[in-house]
Amino acid sequence: KRGGRCTGSALAAATSLLACSHPDSAARTVVFCGGPSVGGAGAIVDSDAGSTVRSHKELEAGSARATAAAEHYDALGRAAAARGHGVDVVAASLEEVGLYEMKSLLGRTGGAALQGESFEDSHLLDSLRRLYARAPDGSVGMGFGAQFELTAGRDCEAIEHIGGGGGAAGEPE
Repeated sequence: KRGGRCTGSALAAATSLLACSHPDSAARTVVFCGGPSVGGAGAIVDSDAGSTVRSHKELEAGSARATAAAEHYDALGRAAAARGHGVDVVAASLEEVGLYEMKSLLGRTGGAALQGESFEDSHLLDSLRRLYARAPDGSVGMGFGAQFELTAGRDCEAIEHIGGGGGAAGEPE
């Protein structure tokens, strides 16, 4: 049997706690995953170690489990983004943890995904240090709740940006 992990449910609880405790201020949730979610909303595989995690073909075909998990994480991303909260995922596992399903959550909240084979991998630890590095004034340079307005002329047909972020309603643009 796989270890009991309910990543989607844990994220739902964390999102709700932040919504209640910090409704109008910047906050960040960091999820440390050691394997795939096997229970609750966001599960991507059964707890039986003999069952396989979905394949790329299943993702392309729109497997019911992957779609349900992606929809759950998308809803969490909408809720977190509406409050200006971010979600980062740190995954350390030789097995898939469901980052594909969490793609919308990370994109909507401007979150980062870091992955390694174990939590002791030097590249994973270095990435964590860089992600949460402090500026000389002691602040963490993440741009919590940052906003900018771009006004384009009438001859401009499309505007794009690189990286995570959302529009006024938390929609990725």
